[in-house]
Amino acid sequence: MKNLIKSNIAFLLFTIITALLNATAMLLVPVYINREINENSSFNQSQLLLIIGLMFGSFILQVTLITIRENYSARFNVAAFKTYLYKLFHLKYDETIKLQPTTIIERFGMTTNAVYMFITNSFVSLASGIIIVVFTLLFAFSINYQVGLLLFAALPLNIIGYKKINQSLFRKSQIMQTETADSYKELFGLWRHTDFIKQSPNPQKLVAKSETALRKMYNSMAVVNKFAQSSSAALRFINSFVQNISLLLVGLNVIYGGNGISSIIVLSIILPLYFSALNSIVSTNLEVSELNSNFAYLAELDSLAESSIEEYRLETIDKIQFKLQEIFTGENTIRTNINLVAYRGDVVRISGASGSGKSSLVRLLLKFRPCEGILINDIEIKQLSSTFVRSKIRYVSQDCAVFPFSIRENILLGADIESDWNVIVNSKILQPVLKDKTLDTLILENGANLSGGEKQRIALCRAVQGAFDVLILDEITSNLDKLSSQQIYDDVFSQYKDKIIFVITHDDTIVLPVTKQIFIEDGKSKPDG
Repeated sequence: MKNLIKSNIAFLLFTIITALLNATAMLLVPVYINREINENSSFNQSQLLLIIGLMFGSFILQVTLITIRENYSARFNVAAFKTYLYKLFHLKYDETIKLQPTTIIERFGMTTNAVYMFITNSFVSLASGIIIVVFTLLFAFSINYQVGLLLFAALPLNIIGYKKINQSLFRKSQIMQTETADSYKELFGLWRHTDFIKQSPNPQKLVAKSETALRKMYNSMAVVNKFAQSSSAALRFINSFVQNISLLLVGLNVIYGGNGISSIIVLSIILPLYFSALNSIVSTNLEVSELNSNFAYLAELDSLAESSIEEYRLETIDKIQFKLQEIFTGENTIRTNINLVAYRGDVVRISGASGSGKSSLVRLLLKFRPCEGILINDIEIKQLSSTFVRSKIRYVSQDCAVFPFSIRENILLGADIESDWNVIVNSKILQPVLKDKTLDTLILENGANLSGGEKQRIALCRAVQGAFDVLILDEITSNLDKLSSQQIYDDVFSQYKDKIIFVITHDDTIVLPVTKQIFIEDGKSKPDG
């Protein structure tokens, strides 16, 4: 919370100023009425018009301040969400899989909204609420000490009451946030596959399957809402009771001559403001509770980030040496004995049974997981900058990623240089995709308007943009016919002869210019032939 205030001190100061103006505007009317009635025996039309003018002026000021505040908030929310996305980028590979990116993004959105509500709503309400509460108490004590004591007694009742509520609500909110994010993940996972949904002969089963997630999500929300609303209702009853007794006491004093009529008029105006302000002060703790819950989640992500201790950043990758005794797959460790050195111009084929650890091996090259026994230019990979390694090694997998942008934007995504579009368009890799599409064709969600082969071609085209030294091809032609597969490999090998290329493929009919091989199944490696 301290970091939040420190990083947004300018805007928080602005909100304090707006809160002062807001509170002043709201209190002008009762102050003016009290002064006029006490100093003048009559109340004329011009005074009434002035009061109406003050009310409208207060409203215009509030709308103006809201407009200024929201314009800032839009920029703030974008900047905040971008900051959180970097946490996902730096999260450890296996932790990202475990926590699930869709769930993490959902929590980022919840955190952004919580911070936004605190700064633009809760903080303003807190600042203006304090001003209104102090003014009301001073006024109440000035007209009737019993009323003043009664209103003052409402303060600890509300503060202690909400503190107890918040302690329970914090725990319940954490459970609700986790269950809501998990439920959305289940729903997205079930309903995102259009082909499966449309061919389903029994949609009732899909809806019934969704019911578990829906019940889990909305039952957890109901638990939180029942507790929060019931507790708040109890405090509102206490506040309403205090308000009515206060008005009764002042009314009796007016009847028996203890107070002037102005006291009951002004009190009837400021008491709703007082309890509204009091509610704002204590209910701010609800937003703070939710905010702390989200900050705790962000802190957890920070604790699971990749190590930033890196000693070296090279210019190029010219040599990769394996001295591996084991391959960590995220869940278990495969014992092996891989000894191989690859240089520029080498094509290394990685073979092995399904699930033997081939893909896990190449992920070690990308520093997705820590390992001992891989050297780049004779330096242990763990000592090299992750940013450098991942910028020089391009990885294309069978499960290729395409995004709901144009084909052009998909190719450029992540590239840090301007691409030569003439080369790209005439490339054998992309030509089949552009037969009935253009670079500006919009790709639908999950690549619904692309074939499996077209997705892989676009992903491969994206991977080879910019400067790189190593190319990893992990079953990239599994969705293509033999002729198309051979054409893609031929194009890659002829165009990138100066790179180190690793190939994982189960298709033995594909002709590859292999110079060296790694056999995972028996833990050996050897040069081809």
